[in-house]
Amino acid sequence: MARRLLEITVIAGRWFEPGHGAPPGNWSGPVPLGTADEAAYWLRAEAENWLGALRIADRAGEHRQVVETAEALHWYSDTTATWRGWYEVYGLSRAAAVELGDRRLEAVHLNYLSWAASNCARRWEEGLRAALAARDIAAAEGDLKEEAWALQYAADALNRAGRNAEALEMIRAALRPADLAGDHDGYVQLFTRMGGMQTELGRYEEALTTYREGLREVAARPVGARPGLCAQAGAVVYTAHVLALLGRWTEALDEAGRAEPLATAYNVPALTCRLHLARGLALAGLGERTRARAELLRALELIDDNRSYRVAGEVQEALAALAAPTD
Repeated sequence: MARRLLEITVIAGRWFEPGHGAPPGNWSGPVPLGTADEAAYWLRAEAENWLGALRIADRAGEHRQVVETAEALHWYSDTTATWRGWYEVYGLSRAAAVELGDRRLEAVHLNYLSWAASNCARRWEEGLRAALAARDIAAAEGDLKEEAWALQYAADALNRAGRNAEALEMIRAALRPADLAGDHDGYVQLFTRMGGMQTELGRYEEALTTYREGLREVAARPVGARPGLCAQAGAVVYTAHVLALLGRWTEALDEAGRAEPLATAYNVPALTCRLHLARGLALAGLGERTRARAELLRALELIDDNRSYRVAGEVQEALAALAAPTD
């Protein structure tokens, strides 16, 4: 039963993986997985069950199955990044990779563990240690792709720990190995992260330039559908936010309109929350307080207790400003 659950999990997760998508034509299973929405629904509804199956596989020493399952969930995990179960999933897969004696695989799953520690469990120091360990293994193995991802995850950990200047330098360092490795899917993600760090440092014009460059790279490179959507949606949503922070209200609203179908398609609450915040700030700047409040309240609804914890302060501050008496 556990093996069958994990087989379905892999098929469902691969809907979101570059180079995969729909189940193979000869696959038949007990649940409908004919669309990405059906796959996402099943993965969410059955999360505790397939995680239980993953634990059974781990205890049984089925290390290859554990690694394969975790790998198939890599891009899907971004859509449910607030689920704390990812920390366990990638802890198990990292341990399985060690047992398999595959150093490159260990670097890959150390990177995934770093992401989960920083973004899901809020264990930033652990996330940084895991990413730097992955970088060292990747460098020793001559694996430029995993070295670039390790630098990206190290930057994420530093950023979430509030060490933004260090994070920005780390993310810049990831550009060259990602490009040399031909990892187009990973390369285009770097620009959204870089722009976000520049924004947090108050370097708004630099951030806008970075987002524009990121969009050009998405258009120019052969990126996968899901990674391309991730990079494109992030760049446009965050551009709207930065324009609002710069007081360019009308431009911010126009960009938010452009961002909405992309954010809807990508369907990650943290990004949609940022879109409503951008709209709320722009409308408030234009004096449309009622509409601004509605946007900010919608952003508040999308805030969770984990990944969106930073944006929560911005939303609350904007709502407080709206509630303050005007002259």
